[in-house]
Amino acid sequence: NDYSVIMRWQFFGRRALFTGDLNKPLSELLEDDYRFIADIFKVPHHGVEGIASEAFFDNVMASLLVSPMTAALWFIDRSQQLREWLERNPDTTFWSNGFSGNIRLSFTKTGYVLTNERDDGTCIAGAQSWDERKYRLDPDEVAAVLAGILPLILE
Repeated sequence: NDYSVIMRWQFFGRRALFTGDLNKPLSELLEDDYRFIADIFKVPHHGVEGIASEAFFDNVMASLLVSPMTAALWFIDRSQQLREWLERNPDTTFWSNGFSGNIRLSFTKTGYVLTNERDDGTCIAGAQSWDERKYRLDPDEVAAVLAGILPLILE
């Protein structure tokens, strides 16, 4: 994980940072580097323990975080750092494929558009730009997801 590729892409003035499995020790070396500032931040290491430092998250200054994480990972102690950081940063939008399904990020000349999709590529909720809607976890939706997952975990 210390050798994950870190990429920052820029399209039409928007920046996206992809950090692979960037861990805390390496992030502490990079946390003051302005080159990691981005609008969109793919959370490292599925958002679980050992992820980049909170100072790194703060330095990135992203308005949108995206994480490849299952719904089950969201609720365990290993993702506590990410949950607490998001609570302290309520203006940051968070999308996870564990709740949203496949996530597609498309850059446009005026910004970006997020869609959440099924495996077959059809859209679940329609295109939603950053300015139109902030995704927040609905407790009933979470309960429904867990009701489907817990029996599988307990088998």
